[in-house]
Amino acid sequence: MAAIIAYAEIGEPYREVLGVEFNTSLVIGQSYHVSFNLVCDATLQNGFAINHLGFKFTTYSTFDSVEMMTNNISHGSISEIVSDIHNWQTFHFTFQADSAYTYFHLGCFFEDSESETELIQYGNVFFSYYFIDNVRIEE
Repeated sequence: MAAIIAYAEIGEPYREVLGVEFNTSLVIGQSYHVSFNLVCDATLQNGFAINHLGFKFTTYSTFDSVEMMTNNISHGSISEIVSDIHNWQTFHFTFQADSAYTYFHLGCFFEDSESETELIQYGNVFFSYYFIDNVRIEE
């Protein structure tokens, strides 16, 4: 299990992204099934829920800037706002590799202006915090 701040209202764009390197690259033309579990955190008085949580395959380990990360492109994205703070939700995607990708990233890759938020708790916290578990990428 891991956690990320998927969105923050701090005056400038802010994102945290999980990333992992594959042992072998994806095979071009091969279909892959991607799934993961998400729950919006409530214990830290999480202020917002957000949409466009998803994943991106790349050939690089990190993003040089938030602008590079939030280019409104992902290989799979959840269109609805994920705001459930009590129940884990499982999301499933199918992806056909168009490149020999070597890295997988999970987060929100859309600009603030392209993302929708929902206030879920009032307080001094202005971010979206999510727990992520059971990430799978299978042929």
